[in-house]
Amino acid sequence: MNKQEIKKCKHTKENKLFGFGAFVTLLILSILFTGSFFRTEIFDEVKDQIITDYKTEHNLVESISDEEILKKVDQEDQEFLGYFDYYYWFVIVLLPLAFFLMLLFMIGKMYGKVRANSVRLNKHQYPEVHKIFKEMSKELGFEETPELYLVNGNGALNAYATCVPGFRNFSAIYSDVLERCLKNNDMETLRFILGHELGHLKFNHIKWWYSFLTLWMNLPGIQYLFGLPLSRSRELGCDKIGQKLSKNMDGRPLMILSAGKYAYQDIDMEKYTKEHFEKKDFWAWISNFFSDHGNISWRIAAVRKKHQAGLFFKNKKDNTKK
Repeated sequence: MNKQEIKKCKHTKENKLFGFGAFVTLLILSILFTGSFFRTEIFDEVKDQIITDYKTEHNLVESISDEEILKKVDQEDQEFLGYFDYYYWFVIVLLPLAFFLMLLFMIGKMYGKVRANSVRLNKHQYPEVHKIFKEMSKELGFEETPELYLVNGNGALNAYATCVPGFRNFSAIYSDVLERCLKNNDMETLRFILGHELGHLKFNHIKWWYSFLTLWMNLPGIQYLFGLPLSRSRELGCDKIGQKLSKNMDGRPLMILSAGKYAYQDIDMEKYTKEHFEKKDFWAWISNFFSDHGNISWRIAAVRKKHQAGLFFKNKKDNTKK
């Protein structure tokens, strides 16, 4: 795949959502950084406002010192004023570093667990799978093949990709998925799943700075308008990468997530799409709205109809008829 083909796989809304998230994050950091040089003035103004509000709320007319009032105000106001003890420019500058170190520890610990308790696939362990993964990595332009691990999923059907910040990319596939694909000699599904995870690595979804710049988008309430749609756009873009690398056209590799590892090959994909995608379904829309991965039926339809699935509403275009 050339760079243009890879770029076309990315969902058209992802860059817009990420760009907006990054802009807001940098704007907030800039305001906080600039405000830190006026820390004393801001603190005095906030303190005076809290004191004034307290006097008004309690109809205080007698003489009482500001210090005594500050001892009586709500705990939340006292805690808010306490934050100014840490409001310095170097604290703002260190926020990205603190986030980096936090992720380094969390993902590093996860990487250590994978290394200690899973099986790394290479030329000695499942060489045929490693060869496929290496070829697809090269096709996407990776200079070094990410590490791939076989993980015991205890029946779960999943795969994932992530990165130890500043260290290395790695991916993992759950044992039930790999076993069934090999048992059925279904290399197309295997390539789709592994290609999807490579897509996350290629599009930098797992980089610490990507998570930092979009962190606010996942705050309670806000995530329904920004964080979850961004997550859905990432999954849809990686589906396209998986589709390109596997050359799959009917979306069956995604069916393993709906019908399970045994029945997925027996499903009539045409009738499934008509029943679960083409019919109007309000509750399916609700499900998609609260989902971080998007409805499987919408994702399958996007593969089958060669369109980009909508993040909030169904995309009814059928580009196979053009």
